[in-house]
Amino acid sequence: MQGHPGSSYTPGLLQAVSRSVQKAAEEIFFSCNRFIIPAGPLFDPPDLFSARLVTMIKDISFAFDMRDECIQGLQCRDSVVSQIEFSKCNSKSKQRLLNNRDGALLKIIHDRRTKSIEDVWRRRINHQSYAKLERLQLDFDNCHCPIGCCRLTEFVCKCLSQKSFKHIPKVVEIMGWKDAGELVMITTCLRMAGIEAGSIKFIPPTVKQVNDEEDSS
Repeated sequence: MQGHPGSSYTPGLLQAVSRSVQKAAEEIFFSCNRFIIPAGPLFDPPDLFSARLVTMIKDISFAFDMRDECIQGLQCRDSVVSQIEFSKCNSKSKQRLLNNRDGALLKIIHDRRTKSIEDVWRRRINHQSYAKLERLQLDFDNCHCPIGCCRLTEFVCKCLSQKSFKHIPKVVEIMGWKDAGELVMITTCLRMAGIEAGSIKFIPPTVKQVNDEEDSS
C-alpha cells in the first residue's frame, strides 16, 4: 500500500474498520494482556489509559516509586546547588540535615517535592479503583520521598484504605515491603479497602534484591 506522495509514510489500518470491530479489538487487547507500567512521570496510568479503557484492563502492575515525581516537582531541583551534595548523602545523613536549622531551605524543598509525588500517587490510586481487575500487583521497593530520606509507605496505605475499589481485584500481589511493620500496615489498609486476606499475596524478594539491600545499608 502506497503512502502519501513524496513520503515513506504508510497509514495504519487499525482505524480503518467499523466501530464495532474497533471496540471488540480493544476489549481483547486490554483484557487479555498484562500491563507493567514503568516508573517515571511519563508513564502514569491515568495518562496512559482513559476512564473507558481502564475498565477493560484485567491485569496491571506498577510501583510507588520515588522516580514518579511529576515534571513540575522536578523544577525545584536546580534552585539550590547544595542539593547536589545532599543527594550523595545516605538516608540517615539526609534526615539529620533536614532536622538541622541550616537545612531549613532543603526542608522546604523536600516537603514540596514530597507533596508533588504524593499527588501523583493519590491520583493513580483513585484512577485504579475503577478498574475491573483480576490481578493487581503493587511494588513498594522504592516507595521513598523524591530525595530518598524517608519511606512513604504509610501515606500510600492511608490513601488505599480511604479509597474503596468499585470492583475488588481477585488477587493483589505485593512486592518490596521493607519489614514486618510494613507488611502488617499494607495488609490492614487493603483489608480496609475491602480486599479479603486470602486475596493478598506477598512476594518475597529475590536473592539479588536481598544482597543489594544489604550492600546499600
